[in-house]
Amino acid sequence: MGIDIGRSFVVGFLLLMSFTPVALADSPAVLANSSNTNLPDEYVLADEAMDEQDLNEAAIHYRIAAEQNYLPAQTALGDLMRIAQDFEAAFGWYLTSAYQGDAAGEYGLGQAYANGEGVEKNLTKALYWIKQAAEKNYLPAAENIAVAYKYGYLGL
Repeated sequence: MGIDIGRSFVVGFLLLMSFTPVALADSPAVLANSSNTNLPDEYVLADEAMDEQDLNEAAIHYRIAAEQNYLPAQTALGDLMRIAQDFEAAFGWYLTSAYQGDAAGEYGLGQAYANGEGVEKNLTKALYWIKQAAEKNYLPAAENIAVAYKYGYLGL
């Protein structure tokens, strides 16, 4: 009985962690006032739409910024597609940003492999991508690896 509760906890924790990248993102105002002068207007508009819970408008603006090869927009669009349960689209955006070295994209890609979302489930690839993100000090990935070691998740 304790094992079932432990597994339920792990699954719940991992689901919670899968949405953490969105929660950890800086607000558009913080980003606009930072030294990042390359922040696309479309990304700011997308974040504002997310603040207003207008997911359709956010998706439009994230897509425009993502297609301009703005890595945070690619990952954010992956997160949004995952929430909408369009797992194949989410996988594609995570893959695009992960192969360019974006830690949040690597983490999202690892989660897609771990859960078989948009791709065949593959715990070896999941562990690889989540470790890549953790090595870049991406906190959700590091926490995910710690949980994986503690409870034997991801084949550890």
